[in-house]
Order: sequence, then C-alpha cells, then structure tokens
Amino acid sequence: MSEDKRLQNEIREISAERKFETVKGCKCGIRVLSGSASSMLYRLWSDVFTDETKRYNDFYFTRKAPKSLCYCLNEIGEKDPVSMMIRTPYSLRLRTEYSREKMKADYIVGVATRDDCRHRGYMDIMLRTALCDMAKEKIPFAFLIPADPVIYTPYGFSYFYFQMKWDKIRDDICSDSSYIEENMDEPTDEWKEFEKKNVRQEYSVYIKRNDRYYQDLFDECSADGGGIVIIRRVDDKDIVGCYSFISDNGKKQITGMTLIPDILEKNKIDAEGLSPFMMGRPADAETMLKMLRCKKKYDHRTVIKFRLSDDIIPQNNSCFECRVSEKKCSVKRISDKDIPKKERERYPMIDVSELACLFGMNGCVSDELQVKNADRLFAFDRCFINELT
Repeated sequence: MSEDKRLQNEIREISAERKFETVKGCKCGIRVLSGSASSMLYRLWSDVFTDETKRYNDFYFTRKAPKSLCYCLNEIGEKDPVSMMIRTPYSLRLRTEYSREKMKADYIVGVATRDDCRHRGYMDIMLRTALCDMAKEKIPFAFLIPADPVIYTPYGFSYFYFQMKWDKIRDDICSDSSYIEENMDEPTDEWKEFEKKNVRQEYSVYIKRNDRYYQDLFDECSADGGGIVIIRRVDDKDIVGCYSFISDNGKKQITGMTLIPDILEKNKIDAEGLSPFMMGRPADAETMLKMLRCKKKYDHRTVIKFRLSDDIIPQNNSCFECRVSEKKCSVKRISDKDIPKKERERYPMIDVSELACLFGMNGCVSDELQVKNADRLFAFDRCFINELT
C-alpha cells in the first residue's frame, strides 16, 4: 500500500464527531476533518491569519489541508467553526553512523480561535484532544513553531530545534564575488539531487525527501511570495548552496538553506548565535523511546531507567526501562508498585518535556536529561526542518 493510500485510510478511521461538552459555560463539540471537508476552515483561517494572501490560503487549502487532520470546534448554534488546530503528518529520518530510522511526526499548525470566542479554553481542549489522539495512534512525536513559547510549555513542549541565522549566512556568502545567485523558475533535478545529498550527509534529523516533497516546497514558497534560489561558483558553475525563502511584508525571509560541507563549516555559528525555532514533545512516549540509540563503544551495555510524568497524556505516566544498542532499543514498561522501595531511586522522575532533548539539541543529552547513562546515548543533534506548514 502506498504511503498516500495508507494516510487516507488512517484519516478515514480517525475522522469522527466528538460528543458535545461544556467548556467555561459554552457548549461545544470537536470534529476532525480531512480531504475536501477541510475547506470548512478556510474562512476562519483567513479571518485569523490576516497577513496571509489569498494566493497562499488557496494553495494551503488545496494542497496541504486536505492531507492533514483538521480539528475544528463549533459552539452550539454556530454554523461555522470558532476554533481550529491542524495536524500535518510527516515522516522524519533519523540518522546515526550505524543506522537509518523512520519516525512518524505530526506538525501542529493553524492553532487559532475567533477573536470574540477567545479565553474560553477552546485551544486547551483541542490541544489535549489532539495529543491524546496522537498517542493512541502511536505517533511518537509532535512539533510546532510557537507564536509564544509560554503558551505551549504547560503542554509538555520544549525547544528542540535551534535554527541558524540563514539570512546572515547568505549575506556573508553572497558578498563574495566568487558566487552568484540564480532564481529557479521550476524545480530541477539538479537542485533536488544537490539538496537531498547534502541534507542526508550533514543532518541526523530531517524530513523525508522525494519528488512530491520538493514540488510542495517550491509551490508553497512561491505562493507565499518567495521561491528557491541556487548559489553557484562563478568559475565552474557548480552548485555550492541553495535556499528557500518567503516574503515577510515585502522583505525576503529565508526559511532554510543547504550548503556544501566546507562552506557550511566556515559559516557555522556557535550556540549563542542560534535562534530557538521549533518546540516538540513526545506523543506516544513508548514509541518514541524505541528510537533511542547509543554510541558504538557502549553497544549492548546501556540501560536507561526512569519514571515519566505527563500531565497531558495519561498513558505516558509509567516507569520505563530501555535497553539501548547502536541499532535498536527495547522498551519495557514497569508498574510503579512492582519496583521494590530500595530500587526506586534507580528510577528518577523526569518530566515529559525533558525528552525533547533527544532530538536537535546541543549534542550532549546528559546535560538535559538527568538520568544515569544518558551520556551514552547518541544525540540526534543535527536537525534540519524547514517546512512552513
């Protein structure tokens, strides 16, 4: 079964109307929409995200929203949705020196409520509902770009991806007359092969690349007033870099850049020069923990034990024992009552937000995750995610 067909089957299984319930005095209900039904959110999206152009909105509800799970909340007596949140499924690639893994992840976008219906707890109920749905579906990870990180911290989200300041790097490179820029009119095989090769070599966490991915990236940037730019050497015309950009109130904003290794190395920025960009959290913690890998010299000797606390997804509250090698991880749940009192100190309590440090952080998991043997874990610290929605 193709990935597209599988996704559509999953969407049909999930899409169902929820029971109405009362939230802060207002009776409301949540539905999950997909396919052409996602167009029901077009008006609310346009009214809330006023900076977006009609061209971009049309693109989004033609190409992206139908492939997503769109949560919409209606109040009793209201024909149109008053609140929304969208889950867009992606397939992440996790790379170590010894293994290549696939991991499902949902990108949360479009979290918004109509102006006159805010502060009624609608975002809270939708976010909790969606995260619990993800956990039931065994989705390992959820991520988002926060309008304000304070909003999402109580839901177990923490920063895992700190983005390089691409605009500055581009200016530094293109100030050298040895390089020229070239705007692409359409996706080319040369661009796709260059970008795919360098992302796979340089990063340990990235989105699956294929022809559809590149077409969507090109079309989405174009719909948002931007595009794709190739950087070439003047002398031999070889590609040394490329970047995607959008228009932010008429100003070019680079959303992602891929460079050949020697130029990337010259333009690396230390941790203080990185900008916090994406927040994430486990959905189904057990499934995510199976992605753990250890450094080669500790193979078959790494055991991680802890108790996990999660205020949002009840099924994640458990004691875990992870036996980690360089190529796999077996995860065992242990009931708290089955752990002898003298052994409990070997299972330190950690909050679910701490697990995001396994991806995209500064390369030293033990600094963030205060668990015995955390220093033996492989850090998926080279992260590159440049999706807009």
